[in-house]
Amino acid sequence: MYSSRVAVHLVQHPIVQDALTSLRDKATKASHFRRLAYRVSLVVALEATRKLPMTLARVETPMELAQGEVLDSDVVVVPVLRAGLGMVEAVVELLPHARVGHIGLQRDERTALASRYYAKLPNNVQGSTALIVDPMLATGGSALAAIEILRQAGVKDIRLLCIVAAPEGIAAVEGLLGHSTFVNYHACPSVVYTHPALAQVGLTEEDAKARGPIKVGKFPFSANGYARAMDDTDGQVKIIADANTDRILGIHILGPHAADLIAEATIAMEFAASAEDVGRSFHSHPTLAEAIKEAALGVDKHSIHI
Repeated sequence: MYSSRVAVHLVQHPIVQDALTSLRDKATKASHFRRLAYRVSLVVALEATRKLPMTLARVETPMELAQGEVLDSDVVVVPVLRAGLGMVEAVVELLPHARVGHIGLQRDERTALASRYYAKLPNNVQGSTALIVDPMLATGGSALAAIEILRQAGVKDIRLLCIVAAPEGIAAVEGLLGHSTFVNYHACPSVVYTHPALAQVGLTEEDAKARGPIKVGKFPFSANGYARAMDDTDGQVKIIADANTDRILGIHILGPHAADLIAEATIAMEFAASAEDVGRSFHSHPTLAEAIKEAALGVDKHSIHI
């Protein structure tokens, strides 16, 4: 990520993608995991330093004087403790003259915000390029706090290096940097891993009703062929739609594989689908997902199998 011009830079190098796959493999041992993280950090650091200032220099070769370019930038590497320490070695390998600072942050359980417990930066960082290293950008709380600490120290060129990042974290950092950003929390699903499982996205029936007239479609898994074949028929799908526009306001699933089925519901919510859109879409037969189609048809009392 860059704090000027380009907000987010996604590294799609084949070496990085290969390493990320192994990093996600539960069979990867800790020693190999560290080597993989080092490898990814090297490539990410290369990308993050692509636009560092250069200056002309003359060197004496065995034959004659030659002109070339050398780095003309003071770089400060700032790991967010403790996870960021694992990326420092790779960055310093590329930039052996870089100075290193440290920022320690922890989550305040009362406010859910990142609070500082340690911060030590080199002297005179105002004109430096700061590379914050933190392998995971989740909600962005730690990243925002680290950026703010560096800003208060007078640093203007701040670059955040991560191995993986969640959309919410990216949006938080982009917003801090003044870029247009948006996260549709209305289309963020939640799942309770019980049996039967419970998954939902969007408004509850009560909240939707408080906003205006609604219509509701329901379909029980006891009428779904695949659920009956699995002998797992507890629960139902409920779809809440606006009574005037037919736009889906919420989808609730209680039943088998609810955590998987909610993905279709989330996409429908993200694209502002109507109940008719979902009801008219093809669903493979027999599948549990047909219960979503049937509930969507049920919004206008058109369910097929009940």
